[in-house]
Amino acid sequence: MAASGPAVTRPNVPGHAPVATVTGLGNALGSGTTSQVNTPLTAGQTILVMYAHAGNDTAVVSDDGGNDYLTTSGTTVVPIVNWRVGWAVAVIAAGATFVKVTYSGGHANVFRVFRLGGLVSSGAFDQSASATGGSANPNSGATGALSQKDELAFEIAAFSGDPSWTADFAHDLGKSDQATILGIGAAWKQVSTVAAVTAAPTLGSAANWWCQVLTFKLA
Repeated sequence: MAASGPAVTRPNVPGHAPVATVTGLGNALGSGTTSQVNTPLTAGQTILVMYAHAGNDTAVVSDDGGNDYLTTSGTTVVPIVNWRVGWAVAVIAAGATFVKVTYSGGHANVFRVFRLGGLVSSGAFDQSASATGGSANPNSGATGALSQKDELAFEIAAFSGDPSWTADFAHDLGKSDQATILGIGAAWKQVSTVAAVTAAPTLGSAANWWCQVLTFKLA
């Protein structure tokens, strides 16, 4: 009888346990037309960025490796305060040393960068939902049903002022803010069903807000 070796587990077969990871790579606070996070990016990594800008100016995310942050991205304007907020994701093809967002006008802004791990090698982005409002209870609304049962769900909320932030996802990434002008809170969790996902964090006081939930397929 041939000797047996250790069991090998693979995606999408019984016994495989997908594991999501999220690593914060840096935050940048500014008031000009560019905010930059200096961090090494290597081929194969999935990078998620988010920004909030206290002005209705266009925003472009880029890095010094020429990677594409436009294939899956979303941007919106928060009513009342007329702010530009958004996110972008890229699978890194060429190494880089920084990632930045460039605005067409200079205003107070917040920029955050994260690395997502454990995702499928291509086509990882799955579902999203977003909404804007004015209260202490941001709510993205529900995504559609997920494409598979094992996914990483990411919660983002941009808000006016400097309220406290409480995530409703298991892994709270905290908030980054520009004094009393605006801030961004983030959190994530791993889900194991195809049920729709909603982001609903809590702020310490009423604010104008934009809330977004994103899901990514795990390997």
